[in-house]
Amino acid sequence: MQNDQYAVKHQQTGTAVPGQSVEDYLMSESMYLKIILEPHTARGSYSETGMDFTGGLNDETCYFLDGNAVTDYCKNLPGQQMQVSFGGQSQSYTVSDAGTHKYIGALDLYKQPTVVVSDNIYQRYRSQAGADGIATFYGFQFDDNMKSGRTVDAINQFIPARFHASGLPGNMSYTGIYKANFALFGFYVFIGFFLGILFLMASGSVMY
Repeated sequence: MQNDQYAVKHQQTGTAVPGQSVEDYLMSESMYLKIILEPHTARGSYSETGMDFTGGLNDETCYFLDGNAVTDYCKNLPGQQMQVSFGGQSQSYTVSDAGTHKYIGALDLYKQPTVVVSDNIYQRYRSQAGADGIATFYGFQFDDNMKSGRTVDAINQFIPARFHASGLPGNMSYTGIYKANFALFGFYVFIGFFLGILFLMASGSVMY
């Protein structure tokens, strides 16, 4: 996809070059509505966890979900043309509105720009896509996330790891991120207590 004013910030350097072509996901309107309605997604404008989208797209319009954590580049997109390139062909759609809702997850690994199009247009693209051109994500909801550990571990036994980032689980889950954060910050707390006690002992020894 490409728009003269849109850019994706580099995670490490923070640089962004407007107008460059960037990779994106393409999603149907009905699928996105299902994603935000079934889990009772919070309402909110330009929020990573909230959404005000209600549908109503036609074959010439699209809804844009920004992969950036900031709104510097997507707030000016409504009313502009977004060019989508697929299978060697390009098609422009008028951006009806934009948001920053991270429908898969707010971690950097999931922050992928997404163009939501009408079901008719989506089926046209899908009929031309091969198996390697379709990304499928599965999500599970639990009544009590803190008690989902054993189930998540069982699921991970037969679902291949999608990501291979140091310190993070291969498949994202509430308990997985909780454990990773607990291990990280627990280590910092231990070092802080250790250095604090060491400082007190050294100060006491000097005064003695």
